[in-house]
Amino acid sequence: MFHRWSRAAQSMLRSTAPRAILGGYGQRLMLGLSALALVGLVGCGADVQAECAAIVEMIQAAESDRTLGSQTRAITLDNAQRYQALALDLQNLDLQDDTLAGYRDDLAVAYQELSAVQQEYAEWMDADGTIRYRSDETNGEQRFNALQAQLSRAYSAIQTASELYANYCVRTR
Repeated sequence: MFHRWSRAAQSMLRSTAPRAILGGYGQRLMLGLSALALVGLVGCGADVQAECAAIVEMIQAAESDRTLGSQTRAITLDNAQRYQALALDLQNLDLQDDTLAGYRDDLAVAYQELSAVQQEYAEWMDADGTIRYRSDETNGEQRFNALQAQLSRAYSAIQTASELYANYCVRTR
């Protein structure tokens, strides 16, 4: 037998994760990246700033392609694939600045983790995005709550890594 979450619980889950987490995170990240792009590209470290701009452009492209709104299973999997591709693109980005390369690596790992968590998250969804778990499944709700916590940690890791590299880019201008 499947438990179907109440409409209120579904609404809460959809508003807190992934939409609010995605939307709130995405909005803060896009604002921060835009500020970095506008402010950070002027100054002395031209080579580093060009490398910073490459990272910003990569992330902005992935974030702007991401599907927002109600998260169906297909949309969640599509977004997970976009983050997987972004992680690979970041890993393959040739950077001369060693410090920036370290921050790039942290970002790539964080996006890889987000992709993996979103793929697992999609396994809990019906096609329409309804979260279900089996009543005979041991600790189904606890496992889902742990997955929600992983999702939040993945977004937090991206935000932290983004702030670190953005601060570095601003300091080197």
